[in-house]
Amino acid sequence: MTSLLPEKLISVLRYAKDELAPFPGRGTMALNLIVPCAIVLLVSMGFRIPYVSLSIIVVFFVVQSNLTLTRIVGVVIFIVAIVGTGANLLLLKYTYDYHALRLLSASVMVFFGIYAMRVSKLGIVFYALSLEPLYVQSFADMTSMSQYLLEQCFWSTFAVLYPVVVVLLVNSYLFPSNAIQYLHDEVRRQLALISGRLAYLAGEVDNSEIKLNPKQLAQSAATLQKLSKFAAIGDKGPYAMKVYRQAVVAAVAHLLQITNSLSDTDRLNCPAGQSVTRHLGLQMQALGDSFFEGKTYSSHWAPIPDEQAIFNEHPHLLEIRRTLLALDSIGTSPEQEGKAESPKGALIVPDIRTNPNYVRYALKVTLSCIAAYIFYNAVAWPGIHTVMITCAVIAFPTLGATMHKGSLRIAGGVLGSIAALVINIFIFPHIDGIMGLLLAVMPVIAISAWIAAGSERIAYIGAQTVVTLSLALFEGFGPSNNLVEIRDRIIGILLGVLLMHFVFTYIWSESVSGDLRRKFTSQFHKLAALIRSSVSMKEAATHERQNQYLQQYLDCWSQVEECDRLLLNLRLERDYSENGKNQHLVRGAENMLARSRDILLAQDAFRTQANRFADGEGDLAKEIQTLRAQSADFCETYAKGIESGESQSSEARQDLDVTCRNLARLAHRQGADQYLLSSAQHLARSLAALPTWAQTNDDTVESQPLANASQNIS
Repeated sequence: MTSLLPEKLISVLRYAKDELAPFPGRGTMALNLIVPCAIVLLVSMGFRIPYVSLSIIVVFFVVQSNLTLTRIVGVVIFIVAIVGTGANLLLLKYTYDYHALRLLSASVMVFFGIYAMRVSKLGIVFYALSLEPLYVQSFADMTSMSQYLLEQCFWSTFAVLYPVVVVLLVNSYLFPSNAIQYLHDEVRRQLALISGRLAYLAGEVDNSEIKLNPKQLAQSAATLQKLSKFAAIGDKGPYAMKVYRQAVVAAVAHLLQITNSLSDTDRLNCPAGQSVTRHLGLQMQALGDSFFEGKTYSSHWAPIPDEQAIFNEHPHLLEIRRTLLALDSIGTSPEQEGKAESPKGALIVPDIRTNPNYVRYALKVTLSCIAAYIFYNAVAWPGIHTVMITCAVIAFPTLGATMHKGSLRIAGGVLGSIAALVINIFIFPHIDGIMGLLLAVMPVIAISAWIAAGSERIAYIGAQTVVTLSLALFEGFGPSNNLVEIRDRIIGILLGVLLMHFVFTYIWSESVSGDLRRKFTSQFHKLAALIRSSVSMKEAATHERQNQYLQQYLDCWSQVEECDRLLLNLRLERDYSENGKNQHLVRGAENMLARSRDILLAQDAFRTQANRFADGEGDLAKEIQTLRAQSADFCETYAKGIESGESQSSEARQDLDVTCRNLARLAHRQGADQYLLSSAQHLARSLAALPTWAQTNDDTVESQPLANASQNIS
């Protein structure tokens, strides 16, 4: 059936399936959104508390992926709501009768709030404070009665405060989000995949689910890294346990990659081989159990001589064994005791005085908001006041990130408007109570909550769907039959996104390409350090170097995922240049990202195969070390080329070609197996195929493969 669909539609459906798939913690977070929304609707409608839509928005803003973050955001919003209301009342007291002065004062508050958000780690506090003056402006334009205005300010404050209390109670006592538990679940899930693959190699099962592509491997590693960071937030346990937890995360990511690289030809039919794979599978289970119980892993398995011979013949199995032993060593290592956690970074960005982009960004956002405010007042169309809110909500430093948030806001707005339209026409005429209202809107809120609990690539769609639905349906204390509200909300969103696109494209435009360039530079510096730190057989005896390598390996995968996220934003930057520079840049960055994943896998495979020979004194060992050093130097030079924009020299690629040919000649002479040669070829060709950053600015983004390596190594 899928073969009849267009290829682009199939890719969209596959993307949607991946984004909507469950993962540890997603269901709990969705429940933490659904239940408070239901309570807020009941309380607000039952007690006639105005600004129901604002209360539901607060629920989606406060709920985070773990309980600690939820509490932090909840407390911040609670404090900001009280302080902000006081500041705005003071502002209105002196400027209410002077429209121009009131608008100027609100603009100053927005400017400093947005500026402080950009330069400070307390950005969420200043961001919330900058939104309040915009919201109060809409109140001031409603009436000339100061008493009514005062009441609306207090009601809006209460509509913000009580949902925060509801969220904290639900998150703390009904569905607590335990980040450590989510990490345990993900570790055990990936260990189960590894155990299944080992059971397949031992002949115990007929098939194995594990066979991931490089992008999926990167996402699996990034998921572990993200959950590990969340687990560390608010964890009051000993520092040594945090170090051990991070080591387990790095080890599991590495083990998943190793077992994923094993093919059907690696199946072991001999009794010793089956015993080795069976014991390794049991060790995976023991690692998962000990990690779940909060204990350190201990390996009590001592291979017999026949099993040790299997390890000597199969480097991948030996690498699995070495990784497990490295974890075992952490449990008894006294070096972590008494260590303190690394100091936190500075509260303010270091280049606050020298970087003009911070002031420019705050000016762009403020001007956009004020222009939107003047527009909907000039045309006497207050129903589209979402145009002003949109300008503040989707504002990000770069054009690509702003357009990404804007596209998600439009998608959520369209979905919410359609849902509101359907409920208005087909459901509201048949209900006459609060329970009927709940039954009508809760399915939409539940779906939106599931989307909002997903990755940052789509999460805002869920929140925006509920926001649009709430603004369209819950402005009064009962079902609304005014379809104009639905029209006005979506028009306001569209106009706001268009305005931000214009401002961020033509006024001091900040492209995400600069961030992507810096991230790629950092990534290849880390790759160079990773290749240099490859652990030989002798060095692994202490296990400390092995653990360092595993952590560097995980950091490299995290860098790759960061580049992928920035590349998504770069694709959304509209290219108005005559030569299509941005399109070439995107194609080149995509090529570079794909090659980065290949290099990560290739260097690890080469390291695994080469370690059997790297400790020797002969010419083969020297050539292995030469290729390793040249590969690291190539990555360093490549990183500098990205930073400076210079083209890569062809001499480095030729040196890799020469070393590969020498390695092939010596390997054939000393009887080395084909795996060593193929892994060396894969590494060298992946490096040589990298496009230079200069190439991404023209049509030549194709790779530059080695001329003779494929003939000499295959």
